[in-house]
Amino acid sequence: AEEASAREEEDAAEEAARQAALKRAREEAAARKAAARARAAKRAAARAAKKRAEEEEAARRAVQEAEAAKRAAEEASAREEEDAAEEAARQAALKRAREEAAARKAAARARAAKRAAARAAKKRAEEEEAARRAVQEAEAAKRAAEE
Repeated sequence: AEEASAREEEDAAEEAARQAALKRAREEAAARKAAARARAAKRAAARAAKKRAEEEEAARRAVQEAEAAKRAAEEASAREEEDAAEEAARQAALKRAREEAAARKAAARARAAKRAAARAAKKRAEEEEAARRAVQEAEAAKRAAEE
């Protein structure tokens, strides 16, 4: 009877260890998935930041082009120069306003991507903590079974 009881305890301990290993494997897979999501979010944030930088550079170029146009207009006759400068400035202002709106939109996208990355990282940390707890519980169950 004692041998049978010892065998049962051993079987129970093995089953508990197997369950814990399965749980750990599931949690590790979930953690890997969360890490992949975090990396994807980081890449998206980097893309948005790059796009924003390009849009800001385009806006700076537009301002420089407007200033160059204004200088060229100053070399023309007084009346023409005034009209051309006003029109160039108006066009540049319109273009700049459009580019600033695009930059704001890109910045909002980057912020949203950053928030998503933070959420994914937090979820991953929680999943890793759960996996650690599962390992500890499995070891505790194994020790209890051995005792």
